[in-house]
Amino acid sequence: MPTIIFDNLSSPNGVAFDSVGNLYISSLVSTSSAFLNIPPSIPAITKISPSGAIVDKLLLNSFAAPKLQVIPDSDILIALDENGSFSVIDSTNLSLINSFNLNSLPKDKSAVFDISTGDVGDFSALIPSGLSTFGDFDIRVTENSIQFFITGLSQAQAFPFVFRFDVIDGFITDPKVLFSSTADVFSVAPQSPRIGRGIAVNDQGVVLTTLPLPMSQQPIDFPLIFDADLDFSSGINRNSLFVLDQIDIYSQGMTTDALGNFYIATNSVGSGALGVAGEGALVVISSNFSEIVFAQGIGLVNSSFLDVAIDPLSGVPFVTVNDQFSPITGGGDFLVGFPEAIPQGQLTPTGLLIDDMLESDDLVVASATLDTELILDFPVQDYQISQLQTVGISTVTSVPEKPLEVVSSTPIQTPEAWPDTLLTL
Repeated sequence: MPTIIFDNLSSPNGVAFDSVGNLYISSLVSTSSAFLNIPPSIPAITKISPSGAIVDKLLLNSFAAPKLQVIPDSDILIALDENGSFSVIDSTNLSLINSFNLNSLPKDKSAVFDISTGDVGDFSALIPSGLSTFGDFDIRVTENSIQFFITGLSQAQAFPFVFRFDVIDGFITDPKVLFSSTADVFSVAPQSPRIGRGIAVNDQGVVLTTLPLPMSQQPIDFPLIFDADLDFSSGINRNSLFVLDQIDIYSQGMTTDALGNFYIATNSVGSGALGVAGEGALVVISSNFSEIVFAQGIGLVNSSFLDVAIDPLSGVPFVTVNDQFSPITGGGDFLVGFPEAIPQGQLTPTGLLIDDMLESDDLVVASATLDTELILDFPVQDYQISQLQTVGISTVTSVPEKPLEVVSSTPIQTPEAWPDTLLTL
């Protein structure tokens, strides 16, 4: 079952982890102020250590709790709120480095792909400058730049969109709106949710988001993918954008894991096809988009899952939840962990692939890059090694009440060199 980690949060939104397991949560905090010109609560980012201790807190000069991302392999935390406030923060001490508003950033809207019609057109009038709101974002670091992928809504909130910009040598380049949807224009029924959608990009350079398509009764959000280095000049096959046979998913936040699987936090619309309609849910999609690995809510109607991040130390995804009428906490929003959502065959924090689909007395360990000392993190005090097939491993020791330790190894060429069963316990 999901585990509530922090409850009675006030309007939480963004959640992120850094590489050493520090947790960052954005929410509203009380100012305890009696002055009329100071609101009773303001957005803040709280930093929490892996042990659960509050390390620091940064109060923000904005009106909404932002989404959060840590730039990979750095100490830089990025915060983006729905009004476009984009903040660059030193995560070591939660100090503000720089900030600006995305609405002030000129964006190329001259050639936007409309997923509703399959046409490329000028959206300058439909998405006027300076008047958008924003949803989720993700970051990809390449050899030459840092890429930002961001979702938003037009002023009239009728046109959800996705745009991208690069940061090269500290300067923003090529801000461009890539996709939008005019599905609501053709709808005579209930319109799509007025929120920014979730978005994530994995290490393989695949971007996932959800956008609405016009259907017979109302627009419905479906997952779509595109290449991070998308080039419109070569043309786009509209049908190739959509995956999973158009399963409805109303996203609000997303992230990915080390294997490229996607984790989606849905809003209160949820997903009818996945059996979680009318409530927030965590949905996990395999990296090759062949299957839904996991889909589960917490049984709270009208709750919304706002954002999701993965703890690098445990591999567990954590989700911010908005539900003021929760029978679990007695009212209030909270952060919840889903240890059962870790896909089978997932990489452990030590970088070893554990296939837990085998019988309980078998363990398969595999790696494509065994060239240093490794620790296999599982207890062996109750087991004895009955079989050992060595491929690239020269010495294995077993110490009671301690993990099995591979004390030395030699490199191998390909993952296929490993046997089906490396260790049988």
